[in-house]
Amino acid sequence: MIYLYQDESNDVAEVCTRNQTLPDPFFLWSMTHKLSGQQFNFIPHEFGWDTDYPPGYNLFNIGIFTNLPQSLTGNSYSGITNVHLIPGEYDVKVYEQESWNNINPKLAYNIVANDLCQVIGTNENTPTAYSGTPDVFIIYNEYNE
Repeated sequence: MIYLYQDESNDVAEVCTRNQTLPDPFFLWSMTHKLSGQQFNFIPHEFGWDTDYPPGYNLFNIGIFTNLPQSLTGNSYSGITNVHLIPGEYDVKVYEQESWNNINPKLAYNIVANDLCQVIGTNENTPTAYSGTPDVFIIYNEYNE
């Protein structure tokens, strides 16, 4: 399970290189929010490795800053990744591909990692009580009101 925090720059380890088949791939992350079904696709910054052999895991950086513009592609070079993820649990699939700017999983090559992710909001997902009709459903309340 991966844990990411809103308003933070998160370093994330994921096993990708051991499963890759392309010689020098870019890794496309596709995260699907389990409750809302909303999908987020991005290519995070990957920290380089300095060994002669593939590492046991790859280290990525994913920022979740809603007050900054999103940066979904080209992050392998710049090192600045920003995705407006909402709190909750996600299914994560990581694809290998030759493109540094494709964020469509249907055009990617192969799945190299499958995982779960929990995004913790700045309000720490504190339960909220609502009065009114029982058929009102709130998926995400950014301000925890």
